[in-house]
Amino acid sequence: MAGVDDIIKQWVADVERSGEMRRNPGFGKPFDFDDGFMATPTELRMAYKVLKNAGYVPAEVEMLRKLAALRERFAAANDDVERDRLRLEMVDLETKVGVMLEKLRPKR
Repeated sequence: MAGVDDIIKQWVADVERSGEMRRNPGFGKPFDFDDGFMATPTELRMAYKVLKNAGYVPAEVEMLRKLAALRERFAAANDDVERDRLRLEMVDLETKVGVMLEKLRPKR
């Protein structure tokens, strides 16, 4: 069962392989866990706080959950037509997630 943790692990492995992490100025330095709120773009902080308090998650997290469910369905599918349809849906969703995450990345 591929969950959000599995997706994050895969993403981290891909980033490590590409060397992108080592180019980050903060690489190798301790992570400040109290900085999570401050790392969130200012225009999203209040909305995310309200959603979190109400039990909801950001759209990116929901999309990652949907992606994990699609991967499970893909792995269980026996029909080639169904697998092709799921593959296209996964690629589309992966692209959308990538774009959303890129927009949230701090500008340097």
